[in-house]
Amino acid sequence: MKIYVASSWKNKYQPGVVAALRSAGYEVYDFRNPRPGDNGFHWSEIDPNWQSWSPEQYREALKHPLAQAGFDSDFAAMKWADVFIGVAPFGRSASMEMGYAVGASRLSILYMPEPLGEWELMVKMFGHICLSMDEVLAVLDESLKCSDCKYFRETYGWPEHPDWCDLRNEDISSRETKCELFKPTDQTDGTDMVNGVEVSK
Repeated sequence: MKIYVASSWKNKYQPGVVAALRSAGYEVYDFRNPRPGDNGFHWSEIDPNWQSWSPEQYREALKHPLAQAGFDSDFAAMKWADVFIGVAPFGRSASMEMGYAVGASRLSILYMPEPLGEWELMVKMFGHICLSMDEVLAVLDESLKCSDCKYFRETYGWPEHPDWCDLRNEDISSRETKCELFKPTDQTDGTDMVNGVEVSK
């Protein structure tokens, strides 16, 4: 499972979250160290006085090759990831990244080890809100089971090809046991029963 950790450069929890996820065997994109020898993008690489920019200067700086390279690295990782974990507290960029995750129907987790500051209503968009790393790891562990497709059933409805797992991106037709929610059609009206509930195919 590929994980994008969205957070802030100032967030003291982010390094520990990345380390814990990797120790648990997950592939993790770390925007602070996206690859060996790369310490991530910093505005100061473009201009040491970046904090005093005018809006016009900021807009122009977005066109700088270093800014483009930093954006491309993060955005490619966002498209690569199966799961997004927002480590609070974070700022505007991470908020946009988590919004992308929700809009792209990726598994989204808000890890909130301390108060957000102001309580935000729209975090209800996220799939899970966790208060500890144990809770985060439990959510990830559950999503690795064959009940993975529960997430896609709830998000997209009944899949066109129930023998294909969207999250794993692989054919599961040869497995001896399928997801616990998978039930073969056993009715004459073209519906399936999922946990006792009729689901139209």
